[in-house]
Amino acid sequence: MTFLVILGNIGCFLAGAALIWFGRNTIEKMVIGANALSRKLHAKADEIAAATKR
Repeated sequence: MTFLVILGNIGCFLAGAALIWFGRNTIEKMVIGANALSRKLHAKADEIAAATKR
């Protein structure tokens, strides 16, 4: 029984690693998109802050 649990854990680890390995381009695009969105929101917040100081 313990052997099967260990084998299952190794299998899950390998499946997760494969997901990350084969999905790394998608993950990278999501991170780049999130960074672009963050820059836009910060620019918008800076505009609002500048307008309220006037």
